[in-house]
Amino acid sequence: MTTTLPVPIGELLERLRVEGFSVSPAQYGRLFTVVEAVFPNGLSTETNATDLQALGELIGPIICRTFAEQEHFGTVFNAVLAGQFAQPEPIGNKPVGLVSPQPGGAS
Repeated sequence: MTTTLPVPIGELLERLRVEGFSVSPAQYGRLFTVVEAVFPNGLSTETNATDLQALGELIGPIICRTFAEQEHFGTVFNAVLAGQFAQPEPIGNKPVGLVSPQPGGAS
């Protein structure tokens, strides 16, 4: 039995935005057009790594302007499609991104 799931493009676009990519409405449209053409019925249990790599190679240039961006895109794309985003490692006792109030600062 084949199970079909939608391609997680919304999740990919949000993660790319968080990672610093700027995605215009025109790029959104082109991305969805390519995904619909490659996987009109979504991802299935029969989808293989070669198909996913081909999808990444098709949509990467839509989003990326430089080789460095394409490499970063590939990392994000693979993580989203694999569903394996690692949580940030804590630094000392504080999670990454949290700042302790400075002594004598305004509250």
